[in-house]
Formats: sequence, structure tokens, C-alpha cells
Amino acid sequence: MQPSQLHDIYISLVIFVASVVGASLTYAHITGHAGTSAILKKHIPLGQEQFLVVSASGCAGSFSSKLDSIASNFEYRSKGALKMKISGELIDGLFTVEAHFNSLGQLGGSLAKASFPNGEVSLGSTNINPIQVKLSVTSGSAVFTRRFTLPGPILLKRLAYDQFRIEYGGIKALPSQTNAIVNQPWLKAVLPEIRKVDDAQGKCPAEGGFIDIDSLIQSAQLLVRGLEEYLPGWLEQQEGT
Repeated sequence: MQPSQLHDIYISLVIFVASVVGASLTYAHITGHAGTSAILKKHIPLGQEQFLVVSASGCAGSFSSKLDSIASNFEYRSKGALKMKISGELIDGLFTVEAHFNSLGQLGGSLAKASFPNGEVSLGSTNINPIQVKLSVTSGSAVFTRRFTLPGPILLKRLAYDQFRIEYGGIKALPSQTNAIVNQPWLKAVLPEIRKVDDAQGKCPAEGGFIDIDSLIQSAQLLVRGLEEYLPGWLEQQEGT
């Protein structure tokens, strides 16, 4: 692969991460309850789960998800692999996510990493409130960094002994008509399906599937554009190198 192609790929990844962060935070709030904290729809059980990531082209990868209780604190870890198509190139990516919550369920620190041939993308957070976030992209000897701040905290709330959910109140309530924006057919068509499977079925049964990052970037940007009047100012970059 030529250096110029690698540059295009990692610029695409920067746009992808930035777009998805904004879109995901906003979408999370829309799927929550009006007037309360944003609630992610997916409940997280104690213990480990296994998932497949399936796109229109087939099974694109898999990942594991594990939530542990350590003393009165909680630790979440996830790792997996995905095949992606970026700027016309098929590449393999390895992913890890870890997050640490204190005894009050507040997120104290997190780190998500995606490793690719000749490069890496990471998104980390520190502090409870405000949350300090750092986005870094490494491509060869080149390093791209952006920092921004979010109001905290992000909470891990217990629903039952072994069931939890993530709550976040940093985004103000959005009008009900914004549901029409996030339910567009074009958005649902490009989003991969996440399928929970048994541990024995934790890998793709066949090769050939991939995640089309270019299409996801376009969809995420369209989603953010449609909701931009509701996005808070803290999503704008504050510092870059």
C-alpha cells in the first residue's frame, strides 16, 4: 500500500471516530427517556458475552464483552477483530476497550484502541467531572491528537443484582421529532447487526464480510448534520496538535 493511501485511510478513521462519537452520544440520548439521563438501550450483565458483527456483505468480525465486580468497583473489558473497507482498501483491525467505574458507578477512566497495519487509533478518558477526552491517531511516524472536555459523570447503574446499564446526562433533552432523523432507512441500511452468540460460536463461520467505513462516515456525518442544532458546544475540538 502506498504512503498516500495510508494517509487517506487514517484521515478517514479520524473522521469516522469523530463523527461516530458525536452521533452515538446524541443517538444514545434519543433512545433514552425524555427529561432524564441518556440511557443506552443495551443492558450489560455481569460476566462475559460473545458477539458477531454482521454487515450486508456477511460476517465482518466478532468481539467479547466482560463486566467484572472487583471489591465495590467495576471493570469493563471488550476485545475483538473486524475486517473493514476504507478508501477502497480491505484491512484487518484489532480492537480493545476498557473502562473503570468507582463504587458510585461513576466512570473514572477508559481507553478504546483500534490497531491496524502501520497505525493505531485510540480514544481515552480521565476524570469524573468534567471528563477529559483524548483522541489520537498514529500512522507511521505521524501523530494526530485532539483533546476535548465533556460534562460528567457517565454512570454504570445497577438494575438488578447482575444487570446494569450506562446512563449519561450530559446532553439536554431533544424534541420527539428528532426520532424521524435517526430512523431513516439509509442509516439503518449501513449499520452492522450485532448478534449475541454462544462462546463456541464466537467467530465468523465464513470469510468475506466487511464493514464499509466510507458509508458509515457519510451516514454519521449526515446524522450529526441533521441534529447539529441540538449538539452541545463541547463536541467541538478544544485543542489539537
